[in-house]
Amino acid sequence: MQKFLTFLRDESGTSSIEYGFILTLITIGIIGSIVSMGNSVTTYLNNVLSGLMMR
Repeated sequence: MQKFLTFLRDESGTSSIEYGFILTLITIGIIGSIVSMGNSVTTYLNNVLSGLMMR
C-alpha cells in the first residue's frame, strides 16, 4: 500500500504531460488557422475567376 501512495504522490512526469497538452492545443490552433485561411483563399480565387469570366 505504501508503494501505491508513493506512486500517487510522484509528480516527476507531470511536466512532460503538461508540455504535451500545450503542444496539442497549439497544434489544433495551427490546423484550424490553416483550414480557415485555405477556405478564404479558395473563395478569393473563385471570385477572381468569376470576374475574369464576365469580361
